Amino acid sequence: MTTAQCIDNATRNRFRYDLPYPIAVNYKRIGACPESNPAKLMYILKTAEMAARLLGVITVAELRRGFAGKSLPDGPFRRDLPSRLAKPTFGTWLWIVREGVRTLADAKVVPFAEGLSTFCLDRDGKPSAAMRALNDLVTQRNRFMHDRVPPDEWLKPRELPRSCEESLPWLERALAAMVFLTDYPVAFVSPITVEKKRYGDPRYIKDMLVIAGCAEHFDVERESSEGICESGEVLLLDRQGRRYMNLDPLILYSDEGTEEKDAPDGGRARMRTGIWDVFVYNGRSAGGLSYLACNKGGELSSRESSAAEYIERGFAEIEAMFGTAEGGR
Repeated sequence: MTTAQCIDNATRNRFRYDLPYPIAVNYKRIGACPESNPAKLMYILKTAEMAARLLGVITVAELRRGFAGKSLPDGPFRRDLPSRLAKPTFGTWLWIVREGVRTLADAKVVPFAEGLSTFCLDRDGKPSAAMRALNDLVTQRNRFMHDRVPPDEWLKPRELPRSCEESLPWLERALAAMVFLTDYPVAFVSPITVEKKRYGDPRYIKDMLVIAGCAEHFDVERESSEGICESGEVLLLDRQGRRYMNLDPLILYSDEGTEEKDAPDGGRARMRTGIWDVFVYNGRSAGGLSYLACNKGGELSSRESSAAEYIERGFAEIEAMFGTAEGGR
């Protein structure tokens, strides 16, 4: 039985409706391409890269949590992280996941999302089947993007179906191993209000936008609890332990994305889309931090955001904790 046959429709529905939105919205697009064509292969590879990106972001947040107040252990991972994190690629995100999880394990730090370790490494400390599948997809993507294979060599009627037939099982093998993330929903909490009676302790009423599934409109859950958390930032929740891990500024929920549009003078100008979207960190340059929209939100740069100072400060704290900023070396 092939891997594709092992993935049933119920599991595929979990990919579409239960996994975090950045993955689910891309995976859904694959189903809109019943035939093996260039668009289908593109969506397979984009879904795989977004899965690697999200896992990489979570791993960076895990390192920030596990090494709060101190630098990472000296070694190749710490030395290479600044340059790689500044210009992350599909393969770089997988490197961050693999080496980050190993760094946590060596320091005996249990990840907040406990399934991250077993997703990444097998019992012998080697890359798991899911990680190997994602690495196969990196190879597939690099063949077309970096090796510049001429389209007439891989878009032949017989070659394209083979590429799709190879790639989709690799992707679904990895996504099946990522279902552990459904126990750790991604959420944007805002607003938080306080309810206080004279003879009782305060309770916090939180509205949580659950960033899961492929729908563009997210479910809002209201929770009343005695605990407080950050608001206006994207969090990874542990419902069972009633804990959370902050993903800001690596993931933003914003309507400040921009795109080029026709200007009144007949030219082209960059304008705000005004569309709320999930933006995932995509690199750093002299122009600030750049973010990739998961859907229709356009492009987002920290320098163009109303929260620019706050976003930059958050990333500087990450660099310091990893020993990659001037004060953390």
